Amino acid sequence: MLRLLQHEELQGLLLEAADVLDRFHARAADFEPAVDRWLVRVEEALRQNRLPLSSRVAAARAELVAARSARVGPDGGSATRERRSARQARAVAVVKRVVEDLDVELSASRRRFSDAEDVARNVLAVGAATGVLGPSAADGSPSEALRALRDDPRTAGGVVQLHGLVGRQDALMVLGRRLVDLQT
Repeated sequence: MLRLLQHEELQGLLLEAADVLDRFHARAADFEPAVDRWLVRVEEALRQNRLPLSSRVAAARAELVAARSARVGPDGGSATRERRSARQARAVAVVKRVVEDLDVELSASRRRFSDAEDVARNVLAVGAATGVLGPSAADGSPSEALRALRDDPRTAGGVVQLHGLVGRQDALMVLGRRLVDLQT
């Protein structure tokens, strides 16, 4: 189970794929090195989170290295400009495959954190409406708000549900982010 900050790090890497692909569309000379750097960062982040997808990203990166080190072009002739376009097409395909795989990997935690935000929003709304949270709750600390919500029987069930979805530490962060909504 990914923690909130780990999920957001991987989500950020997923969003960076668009920047990498923009280099391809711009015909930038550093497109292939940019793909390599991005793949290394994705692989490292996945490895740090002990996600098996890291091995698939490593294999995709190795595929690109092997394509670069080939001595002949795809048609069996000598390597030419055509070889560069074939390598770039392969790099685009690898980025697409990694993006799809990473999106699938993150989908469960994305739903879980979305559900947690909905629960936090509802618990805070009930807490504010019933007076569990004072009028200055948005200015207070998330831990004080969480404690007050946990101690009140009208909101305790929501806090338990929030803890069940994301754990205590992430529940505190999700609740803290939603406290800002009380100001508006």
